[in-house]
Amino acid sequence: MNIADLFTEPPQSFRPIPFWFWNETNESKFNEELIKKQIDEFYEKGLGGFIIFNKPSYKKAEQFGFPIEEYLSDKWFNACRVAIEKGSSLGMEVWINDGFDFPPGDLGGKMEKLLPQAYQRELVFSKTDKLPRNTNDVLSIIANPKNNSSFEKTIDLNSGKKLTRRFS
Repeated sequence: MNIADLFTEPPQSFRPIPFWFWNETNESKFNEELIKKQIDEFYEKGLGGFIIFNKPSYKKAEQFGFPIEEYLSDKWFNACRVAIEKGSSLGMEVWINDGFDFPPGDLGGKMEKLLPQAYQRELVFSKTDKLPRNTNDVLSIIANPKNNSSFEKTIDLNSGKKLTRRFS
């Protein structure tokens, strides 16, 4: 195969893999037959795969995507299974975005209950002259006197220990 052939007929691994937004989950517009048909169309158009992305609507008058009650339900997993089997049979890459919507990673608010040690956390850095009142959810509070660029007098206020490591 020469280089020109790679551009006219690229291998699956070099083809686009777009998000496939599951906006419509009404049975008349989203069922096993239609999932397979859409994947056939992706393949015929030259896509290398797809990323399943649930995209719910937050407007009560609309129903887009899987609502929170159906997200990760048997219906959702069955739709994913159909898509994975069909895509894989065509040699396509199939990815599943693990979020109910955006941002991903919390499984539609279920991650904290299912696996609390893996639940998303955030690291916040802020400077202040006042200590917060409730420090139960604080990882660390570090006190560093002004003009202490060497950090030799830096103290972790949660433990009361002097920090020995220099930050850069």
